[in-house]
Amino acid sequence: MNALQRSRSQPFILFLSGIFLVLVSILWQSFPLLIFIALAPLFALLDFTWSSKRLYFITAVSLIGLLSELILYRFELNTPVLLYIFLVSGLFSFYAVAQVLTLNKLNKFALVILFIAMEYLLLTLLIQTDPVFLADILSQKSNWTRWNNATGYLGATLWILCTNLIFYQALLKSRDTNMFLTLLGLLGIVLPILYSLSLDHNAVTKAEVINFYTGNPAKSDNAYTLQGELISRTGAWVSILIIIFTLVRIKTKKVAR
Repeated sequence: MNALQRSRSQPFILFLSGIFLVLVSILWQSFPLLIFIALAPLFALLDFTWSSKRLYFITAVSLIGLLSELILYRFELNTPVLLYIFLVSGLFSFYAVAQVLTLNKLNKFALVILFIAMEYLLLTLLIQTDPVFLADILSQKSNWTRWNNATGYLGATLWILCTNLIFYQALLKSRDTNMFLTLLGLLGIVLPILYSLSLDHNAVTKAEVINFYTGNPAKSDNAYTLQGELISRTGAWVSILIIIFTLVRIKTKKVAR
């Protein structure tokens, strides 16, 4: 059994791998390629069945690990960052519980949708606090995300999550590596970068997003000023349907009993 096969069956190895990869991505933002695979082990962790106590334990340990990353990176406990860590931990816990209650009917892409919906709510409700987003990890490589004029700044969050989901499906979901999905994941990283580099305008920055949502948009006729956060706003509406589906599944399960 090789190292990859062992990691598929060992939750603690997956946990450590995810924390390490995210930490390196945060510390090495000048070339953050690892962020496109860093969350795949955390997706794989959701495949294991735990009792409630173990679920809370994993959530607590994840929170401690992310706090350690925060201290190493920022050297201070910043309220928006702490809020983001709390919400992400809560989101993964909610999904894990929903999987149990819906008999594993909730696809992991639903988690991706819920994630970008959470970030959209942060953006719209707490914009004055300068909230933290997953897309911020790519802030030093804005030439990779020039297409975010059309998708919105949080389109980069969706990009990161989708590539991680593909690599989870390719490398960690089953005992055998899926070479087609591995290639698809690599293309999912390279093609958006190449497309971005072919564009001749600048990417939307976080500062521009904050100005836009605080009522001080720059005077421009580009796609962003016309439609704002298109991807994450759509995700927020779709997430309502996901939550309704989850509640219906739970209700049906209770009636069946």
